[in-house]
Amino acid sequence: MAEASRSVSENPSSTTRVDEDGSAARRTSRGKGGSVVLSRSAFASEISQALSRVPIDKPVRHHGTVHVLDSRCKECEFCVVFCPKEVLEISDRYTSAGYRPARVKAGKEADCIACGFCEDVCPEYAIYVVEDSP
Repeated sequence: MAEASRSVSENPSSTTRVDEDGSAARRTSRGKGGSVVLSRSAFASEISQALSRVPIDKPVRHHGTVHVLDSRCKECEFCVVFCPKEVLEISDRYTSAGYRPARVKAGKEADCIACGFCEDVCPEYAIYVVEDSP
């Protein structure tokens, strides 16, 4: 059975071979005369660091406050349907025009992620989001 290996090289004057069983050996150039092969265990931690994945920074999560202009809202429910965090609902009270405006659900005030979908889908421009400062 042929032994599979791959080379990892951060420095052009040195080469590290990682075999399929996970063992590694490093060959380092020593100038004019040749090279020196160092033990497999001596560079095990270095190889694991070179091959490991580095986690990315945790993204910043935005939060916002939803404001509904009751006089403009026509109860279309687009904002309620398209809200990814289900922050909005239709209220029980009626406006002077006979519509029930959207409102933020009780206890969900802090769940808004300021995505702006509700603003984008509102045909009457009756809703807007103010992004909270971090």
